[in-house]
Amino acid sequence: MAETIRKKINKIYVDDVEIPKGNFAFLYDATGDEDFFQDALEMEKGYRLNYKDAMHKGREVLERFCQIEIEKKRVRENPGTSKRLLLQREMNKIKYGDGSYKLLAEELLKDSGKDYSRAIHIAFQSEISQKEPKRGWLSDMIWDFYACTSKCSHVDFSTPPRYRPTEPNCYRVLRTLYYILSVYYGMGSGFVRDRIPVEDWYHLLSEEIDQLKLPHMDREGKPGSNLYMVRETDKGLEFAIQLTDERKKAGTEQKRTKETILSLDKNITDSSNILKATVLKREDDLEYPISVFPSRPMPLTPEFLGSLDGKSRLEIATGISAAIASLHRSKPPIYHRNICPAAFVACQTEKGYKVVLFRLGLIKDMTGQMGETVNGLVAEAAAEEENRDFVAPEALSYDASVTDAWKYADIYSTGKLCLYVLNGGVLPEEGKETELLEETGISEGVCSLLQQMTDLQPEKRPSVRKLQGELEEL
Repeated sequence: MAETIRKKINKIYVDDVEIPKGNFAFLYDATGDEDFFQDALEMEKGYRLNYKDAMHKGREVLERFCQIEIEKKRVRENPGTSKRLLLQREMNKIKYGDGSYKLLAEELLKDSGKDYSRAIHIAFQSEISQKEPKRGWLSDMIWDFYACTSKCSHVDFSTPPRYRPTEPNCYRVLRTLYYILSVYYGMGSGFVRDRIPVEDWYHLLSEEIDQLKLPHMDREGKPGSNLYMVRETDKGLEFAIQLTDERKKAGTEQKRTKETILSLDKNITDSSNILKATVLKREDDLEYPISVFPSRPMPLTPEFLGSLDGKSRLEIATGISAAIASLHRSKPPIYHRNICPAAFVACQTEKGYKVVLFRLGLIKDMTGQMGETVNGLVAEAAAEEENRDFVAPEALSYDASVTDAWKYADIYSTGKLCLYVLNGGVLPEEGKETELLEETGISEGVCSLLQQMTDLQPEKRPSVRKLQGELEEL
């Protein structure tokens, strides 16, 4: 699915959906000053990289704000004098000791007549009336902000804890500055942690994910978040998922997916159709595991599959069989236990459609008490409407430690899913599989093999590897 790409300094467009480049994207709309916006963006990126540098950059952003706005103010007060001369006078005051950026910021904020009590509350972490903030606290906040963003560069045993380059202090600096500037300019809808970029990756919020109809990583109704990300490259847009942010409460299934993905490369020989992760490691050993898709991920819905020709459906079915076969061939073998349309996404590439195994939350070590846990999770998944037609009939009665049983259950589900894909997003009626699939150009041998894979007697089901070979020949 092609995206309509429009270039803008502070936004990324996916189709007609605007993705702001961080929380401070509004600064470019408010001022038209690209350097000002870029300074704020680099400061925000620093939160994921180096707290000290990000906090120090916060001071530079405040100073840049003062330069832009004090110049406008002095021009209004002295219409007959050049802008350059007016700004130079202010800078000379700072340089030669009878002025400071703190005083300029205080002057600008007081003269704006706006309510900065929320920024004050964040800065001091105190209960402050939104209607009547304590007199003098606006000045205190500016001086405290400046002290925090300066002293973090020269920390010793005497430095108060609130001025040290730590995650809470860095986050406080960003939020305080955000609310100062957003109130001043009358723009911005609220500071959101998920908007903070990771390198050049920008997060999509839940409403944007829904607008773009991106597939959900977690099973319906389960906790956890889909931390989708997008970035601009010379070749267009790239999509990824940040598997977890350890500072946020991640769902159990989301954490399990991360653990599984990070361990798969050690166990399987071919991961070309399975989601992989690159771990970005930052200050204080915080890890950002990111999985990049070959292109925009598309869910395997009837609408999407029904729009494809037979060749594209065959590519997707082949990728599904390759992913599951790779898991089954690993040492030790890995079983998925939740193979259904929502477990995979399709990505359009120059060579055709590439399918990626997307959900891995029910892959788990079966030793000890984990068997009971997995049995419960499989039962939950089987009860969901999207899964019912793809779960092997005998799966719910299995002892989770019986590995061969789960192999045959995976074979059944893979056969059902390939029937669904090859038939354009609709499962054929029992007994009519051959008739329907032959109309799409699939060989009689493949039709027969798929029927055998969904046999009610598990031991009669051929391997997924055999299906993969037959599909690749086609």
